[in-house]
Amino acid sequence: MSFAPPPYLPPPPKDNPPTISHGALPTEEPPAYSQLESTTLDPNDPMPPATFSVHGRFIYASPSPSTPPSSDPSYQTDYPILTPTHGSRTVDFQRVQYRYRASNATGRPVISHRGKDLYTLSHHLPILGMPFQAMAVPKSRKTLGEVHIAKSPAFHTGYRANRVLPDHEVARLERKGEKVPREYHFQIKEGGAERWVWKDSNGRAVAFQWRGQRSEFGGGDGQPGSSRDPDGGVGDGGGWGVPKLQVLVELDRRTLDSLVAVWCLWAMHLHHEATAPKKTWEDRLALMARKRPEGTPQGGFYTMKF
Repeated sequence: MSFAPPPYLPPPPKDNPPTISHGALPTEEPPAYSQLESTTLDPNDPMPPATFSVHGRFIYASPSPSTPPSSDPSYQTDYPILTPTHGSRTVDFQRVQYRYRASNATGRPVISHRGKDLYTLSHHLPILGMPFQAMAVPKSRKTLGEVHIAKSPAFHTGYRANRVLPDHEVARLERKGEKVPREYHFQIKEGGAERWVWKDSNGRAVAFQWRGQRSEFGGGDGQPGSSRDPDGGVGDGGGWGVPKLQVLVELDRRTLDSLVAVWCLWAMHLHHEATAPKKTWEDRLALMARKRPEGTPQGGFYTMKF
């Protein structure tokens, strides 16, 4: 007596999934490993310039700012990054990877996708004299590593996406008596007209970012072209539009992944800064009356080490 395998069942639907045309469900035997397309992506692959836009939990790409974004997202987060908050927020950032395979039964392509973990993005609002904290902690070795966004040092304007060395590397340098280098990946400066200019450490402009503009292609409920936003993200009626990042130059995949992740982190900060309720004089008096961290001067800054 032989037992037939159970029929293939699609996975249960998730909230706000990307739109993918899968074609017919496969009914034949699984293909040999040699027939499967490899999903291992080389982090050094060159990636052409593109424009990215945030829609709910998803980040879509288009060839230029004037063309509609693709119907399939390039990246995703586990929670919409552009939602109001009064405290800290942590979200996971993934690249959406696709696999294409021809079905022997119908000849139509079968498309599957999965999320590749890249970063955990953490943002903490300023409180009690401590500046905001914006960190991108890597979950993959195929990134630029840990990145913190902070104000540029004295006599410099704007902000920097600073490189953070791993603890073991810092310990190695300290044992050798060497100074820990202070390096950065990107400079972020205002360029006028609600635009930010992103430059690399060599001073080359690599991207333009708009704080948030109303998109002619729709709102932010996870799909381009929608006019409403059930996730409470962009298009929420609060005057916040669709943030866009126009990448100007060819970058390798590692740098592009990290740039988009840090841009999402910076967009979180700008959105929180724009939507956070303004403190009244009574609120400030209450904060001043609280016990401050030890060693923190009144009205000064306290740097928290993570």
